[in-house]
Amino acid sequence: MTGASDTRSRNPIPAIMPSGITSCHTIGSAAGVIEALLAGDIDVGPLDGYALDLMLRHQAKLGSRIRIIATTDPAPIPFLVAASGCPDEIVSRLQAALASFAGVPACADLRDRLCLDGFAPVATGDYGLMLHWDAEARAAGYAQPS
Repeated sequence: MTGASDTRSRNPIPAIMPSGITSCHTIGSAAGVIEALLAGDIDVGPLDGYALDLMLRHQAKLGSRIRIIATTDPAPIPFLVAASGCPDEIVSRLQAALASFAGVPACADLRDRLCLDGFAPVATGDYGLMLHWDAEARAAGYAQPS
């Protein structure tokens, strides 16, 4: 996918824990992070860049209620996936439809609402950075993403 943001989901906790942060909470979604921030349950939380773009696009007042304090290196937005049993014909039709999304005039409003310019074919090599981040997190003792 291409759009207004890159995914920024690297776990910053190992780098900032020595700076006086004494506790961590696992929150299951971007919306959950925002809810916890606004409720005062947490002071800082991780957000996927694309999820944040969508929330800011559709919740006009949100931008004045939160602050972006750091970002990670740019990374590809996560894959769109199909079930392993999805027939190849359906997958091919979906890929063709997504590839044409950027140039279809009737999709202009949807592109705007989704903060997307279009979709790009998957190049698995582009995801090496995420594998590196995963290896770093596991080496630091994180068995799974939080």
